[in-house]
Amino acid sequence: MEWEKIVEEKVKKIMKRNKTRMLSHDFDHVKRVQRYALLIAEKEGGDKEILSIAALLHDIVTQRNPGEGNLLPKGMHAKLCSEKAREILVKLGYPKDKLEKVCKIISEHEWSQNIERNLESQILYEADKLDSVGVFGALRHAYGIAEIGIPLIEGIRRRFKEIEKIRTTYRTKTGKELFESKVKPYLEVFKKALKEVEE
Repeated sequence: MEWEKIVEEKVKKIMKRNKTRMLSHDFDHVKRVQRYALLIAEKEGGDKEILSIAALLHDIVTQRNPGEGNLLPKGMHAKLCSEKAREILVKLGYPKDKLEKVCKIISEHEWSQNIERNLESQILYEADKLDSVGVFGALRHAYGIAEIGIPLIEGIRRRFKEIEKIRTTYRTKTGKELFESKVKPYLEVFKKALKEVEE
């Protein structure tokens, strides 16, 4: 628990200083992802300390190019976050064997990556996507669409296709159950929004 507190304070400071980061991926987001990861690990297994620290650091680097609205190329965000996490954890003196596991998990958290993940990597991946669904997830998504400059209706339509792809990437029983409980209200928000503007 001590390491988690140390890393949390460091992440909080870094995120507060970073003025170019996407606000839909703020400190509150990483704390929710941490909570989901630990909830899944409680039932599925996995190293909770490793997961907790990986969750805190998984979005330590912004997803867009500084000064521009566009997103980084696919896979680049996870890679940069993993590298920055390594730099932070080395400076903090985090044990090297655990550090390697944390960085690997972070490097595999993007949904666009078509890869086989170990249990901890899969749990972080699923936890991150859980914060993108539900009614609050719909609000986050709309906010994120605006942040990167995509017209709202276009972004919503695109999301319907993405969400079906994401659904097929869930592997843990607990993650699947949580996703399904949150995805229906999420889709309802967007269906109602599109119906309003298309009638």
